[in-house]
Amino acid sequence: RLRVTPALEVDYAVANDRIIVSTALSGIAAALSDKHSLAREKDYRSVIPGKGAVTSVLFLDSDQLLRLGEQAGLDQDPQFRAVRKDLRRVHTVGLEASGGEADTTAELSLQIP
Repeated sequence: RLRVTPALEVDYAVANDRIIVSTALSGIAAALSDKHSLAREKDYRSVIPGKGAVTSVLFLDSDQLLRLGEQAGLDQDPQFRAVRKDLRRVHTVGLEASGGEADTTAELSLQIP
């Protein structure tokens, strides 16, 4: 666990050749569980198309991330307040990366309803 502020804690684990990062231990448990798969979730599928083998995947629920940032005191920062309205329009963020010997490809997707 990494405690960023008293209101924000980041949990992480290395298991099954994966690095899993979450703002809750339950998120790590869900990622390791065979019972629940993000791939079945509509929000996840909207930003992670799953077109083939990837080396890295990032999925963020930006609504939750913004709430945590505000709890951690970001809402006191004038720069954050200046972009907060635009950031709230982004619902989820996904990133897929794959690579070979000579190249790496990354695809970033934003879900803005």
